[in-house]
Amino acid sequence: FGASTALNREPEAIDLFCAETGAALAEAIFLVGDRLAPEVVRRVRLEVERRIFRPYLAFARKHWWFTGPLNWNAVCNGAIAVSFLRLCADPALVAQALELALEGMETYLATGFEPDGGSIEGIGYWNYGLMYYVVLGEHLHFATEGAIDLLGDERLKKIARYPFAVATEPGKYLAFGDATTDLALEPGVVCRLAERTGTPELPGLLVPPQQLEAKGISKMRLAMVVGDMLWWDGRYHDFPQAVFRDCELPDCGIVKKVGRLDGAPILLTALAGHTDGHHSHTDVGSVVYSIGGENLIDRAGHGMSGWVLNWKGNFRKQRYDTLFNNSFGHSVPRIAGLLQKAGPEFGGSRQFHGTILGQGERRGGKYVELDFARAYDLPIRQARRSLDLDPAS
Repeated sequence: FGASTALNREPEAIDLFCAETGAALAEAIFLVGDRLAPEVVRRVRLEVERRIFRPYLAFARKHWWFTGPLNWNAVCNGAIAVSFLRLCADPALVAQALELALEGMETYLATGFEPDGGSIEGIGYWNYGLMYYVVLGEHLHFATEGAIDLLGDERLKKIARYPFAVATEPGKYLAFGDATTDLALEPGVVCRLAERTGTPELPGLLVPPQQLEAKGISKMRLAMVVGDMLWWDGRYHDFPQAVFRDCELPDCGIVKKVGRLDGAPILLTALAGHTDGHHSHTDVGSVVYSIGGENLIDRAGHGMSGWVLNWKGNFRKQRYDTLFNNSFGHSVPRIAGLLQKAGPEFGGSRQFHGTILGQGERRGGKYVELDFARAYDLPIRQARRSLDLDPAS
């Protein structure tokens, strides 16, 4: 007796799983609580209050993710805010929690995306963070009759177009950073984001319903399941032609050039970018070359070590000891025997970065020129890569 266990000690922190579990339980009680045994409802309320409500109201700003420039911010703040809306009967406490959550969400929108709308974290974390941003936004939009309108923010229009820059075919994306090549976007969230930002082609990125679970859609996130039922018509839309247009995201450092080979699309995508960020790789100057959805020059992605659950060193200094994360595993050179340098503490200064020197058309073809000398901790003046694409080859 008296031992400190998970069931009797006061929680020291709220993490992703805790926040999402609370949101799922709160949604369940809100929807079907009157059909459950009273002791089950009481236990859920007790545990959510003990593990989420009290520590969030007391220590929200002390959590490292509270105003972090990454998906944790939106997932934790958003899931917790949804839990308060669904489960807390005290309006004053709900208002206090929402004030905190909106403070965190503003930082997420301002720093979790580049000014061009892109995500350094990649498509998977774009999808993950926006799940809770959109769901919370629509809860508040409905509850306040439009007075609070998170999705009305002009920045969302650029953010909603980011997937077009990194998609290659339905359910497949360029694996920049820790992103995965196979992914299903959350249907209801995508459809709502498309409608509210005026991006009608966005639902065309959704995979057929029978592929959702295999490509990562979890039924555990009950708020998302409800959103799917409310906002998604269940149809498979035409794949967007926006994917097959040249584009540049100058702040992310992504340039994509498009051509055709016997009718099949050719995508030449280059990354300048920087090595800061929670899910970044030291991959400045890397290239992906795709024909008809097959990547001939590819990236390893996150590998088996890419998930913090599989490798505790993934977000510590050992992160760049693996070739999946360091530049040895990417299409960039070693210079003077050295690999590219990781950003200080995984973020903040863009000390090690690349530059898009130019891109466009010349001599009947398309080109991209990058300089990635500043991605190395070396006294070198330039390290350049010039890429040319014949769009009709």
